[in-house]
Amino acid sequence: CISVGSDAIKTIDLSHHQLKMKLKIIFLTLSLQSFNVSLSFVVRPARSLKTLLNDKLSSDDTNRERALDLLSETRKRTNGNCLRYDGSTIDTKQNREIWGGNAGKILSFLPSKIPNEDSLLWQVYTEAIMYKTSSKGIVKGISSGSAFAFLKAVDNLVKNHAKQDNGVAFIFDGAYHLAAPWPAKSNKKAMSSFQRALEIEPESKRNLYYIGVAAYVMKERGMASKYFKRAIDAKCLSSTEEDIEQFLSFEAEKGLKALK
Repeated sequence: CISVGSDAIKTIDLSHHQLKMKLKIIFLTLSLQSFNVSLSFVVRPARSLKTLLNDKLSSDDTNRERALDLLSETRKRTNGNCLRYDGSTIDTKQNREIWGGNAGKILSFLPSKIPNEDSLLWQVYTEAIMYKTSSKGIVKGISSGSAFAFLKAVDNLVKNHAKQDNGVAFIFDGAYHLAAPWPAKSNKKAMSSFQRALEIEPESKRNLYYIGVAAYVMKERGMASKYFKRAIDAKCLSSTEEDIEQFLSFEAEKGLKALK
């Protein structure tokens, strides 16, 4: 039989108490660590989502700029698929190759669903569709039915974004009716569309030029001469007009010479 004194019992009790405290501390530490780990899983997705959203916005902005840059380049290299002073087309083999090569790329940079309020992107889309259609040859593109997408895009631009780029929707529409083969061809509809564009912006070099073109085709010599002169003197009011400025002035001057 072993006798244990009171001091020894107290020491054992104290040691037991200290052990319990240490265990509590260890348990609390582990709990906090577990909480921090769990919290990190909650926080990280939120940060990742923000990063993804920023990346998406950055990507959208980049693609928008790419589309605008390539469209401007295409416009400059092919004179924007404008009609000559006498209403004839410029769908040369070289131009068709450029349109065919660039149109798809431009469209690929655009979002799958363009916001209704984004007038600029709808203009970009419509012009890219025009190039895609014209890459087959303007007459062939129209007569084969592939121009349907272009006409639908023009109709949307006319109805919802009429004032975009000084009435460019009506220039698209008028040029189509002037260049199209029978029965789509209509000089009167073309003139009407060009006049609507001119109402939106009377000082636009492009709008003035196309009134002159329609007048020339309709053999309104005095009217054609008047608007070709005004087109030569007019300033470009947008970057799209600047891309085709030389062509507009050159063709207007040719028109004046042909009228003499």
